[in-house]
Amino acid sequence: LTVAGSMPSPYWAAANFNVQRSVMVQKGQYAMTVTKVGSDTAYDVVSPTHPEGSRYIALHSSSEYHSSIRNQTSTGFRLYARSSSNGNAAEGNGEVSVVTSA
Repeated sequence: LTVAGSMPSPYWAAANFNVQRSVMVQKGQYAMTVTKVGSDTAYDVVSPTHPEGSRYIALHSSSEYHSSIRNQTSTGFRLYARSSSNGNAAEGNGEVSVVTSA
């Protein structure tokens, strides 16, 4: 809580995006960018350098069959959204939500 009575976001960066890389909502202290990796359903999610280095908390949810975060660094991570056959197809509505702690 600040002296002016406002509450800074508890999130370093938070966003909802789809498999076409369109970021629908941004929240948090900083914005993030999303870049699709080749023809795969992998996405590089990038935000400003985190003060905790690569040890921040990253949470995600997806409408796809399974998803995971890999290769976490101080500036982002790679997120995979996979079909039930572990392929690179969207079976849900293709939306992903990501939150990183401040």
